[in-house]
Amino acid sequence: MQKDYIIYGDTDSLFINLEGFLFDQGIKKELWENLDDNKKISYIQKISRILENYVNEKSYRFTQKIDFNSQVENFRITFKQENIAKTALFVKKKKYATWIIREEGAPVDKIEVTGLEIVRSDSSEAVRTRLRGIMEMILKRTPEDEIISYISKCKKELRSVLPEEIAANIGIKNISKYVQEDNSWLKGAPWHVKGVANYRKLLKELSLERFYEDIYDGTKTRVVYVKKNPYNMETITFHRWPAQFDLVIQVDYDKMIEKFFVKKIKILLEPMGRVDLLEGETKQALMTFFG
Repeated sequence: MQKDYIIYGDTDSLFINLEGFLFDQGIKKELWENLDDNKKISYIQKISRILENYVNEKSYRFTQKIDFNSQVENFRITFKQENIAKTALFVKKKKYATWIIREEGAPVDKIEVTGLEIVRSDSSEAVRTRLRGIMEMILKRTPEDEIISYISKCKKELRSVLPEEIAANIGIKNISKYVQEDNSWLKGAPWHVKGVANYRKLLKELSLERFYEDIYDGTKTRVVYVKKNPYNMETITFHRWPAQFDLVIQVDYDKMIEKFFVKKIKILLEPMGRVDLLEGETKQALMTFFG
């Protein structure tokens, strides 16, 4: 039975596990791992050229000439090796990251991301930067204890940033559909639209309406969850966080970190079955406590 070495296919590309192919051909894993990267790249390029020639010849002779009855000799659809990646993390269809060391024949050293949550603009820059760091550590096979320590460090840092730095970035629409004149909201209002009503209520309550910009449909805003408070508010949507809000309401940093940081780390760890790394800092703390 033939083995399939294609590990992922997209609209116009395939990712092939050539390392696995070489191991199955009798190359010893220890020997391969001890090879210089340039020698590995050389082997991969040789195999890629063989694949290119085979696929291009077959696609021309059978697909183009027979299936599509094209007899044009000087026009061929061709495929070529584009990138060489050391590692890849495939989360789901059109959501993956690769550590590329060769691009279009030239040496590079970069992480390329397609479709993953960490590059979406709704995550704050403070969160995105740290998520990208964790993703790079995973792709570069950083020891697990270092990943655990870095996650713990990031959570500690995120608890001390400004509300603007931890808030989710969300565009606002349908305010008039859900928010009443008295700044109450109708059933079905999204969390960020509720936050607009709460923002307006607090500005009015604290006599700050003259000092802070109102929020309108079509604007990009920041949204945070807040801790239990006398106003029964769960979210606040804002452009610039009024310092006066801190006297009556507090950002729920733990909830923001859980929803927009930890939850996205799980997305990266689940394909490897290593969500348990998120429990690592608790284990580390217990080990330190008990010696």
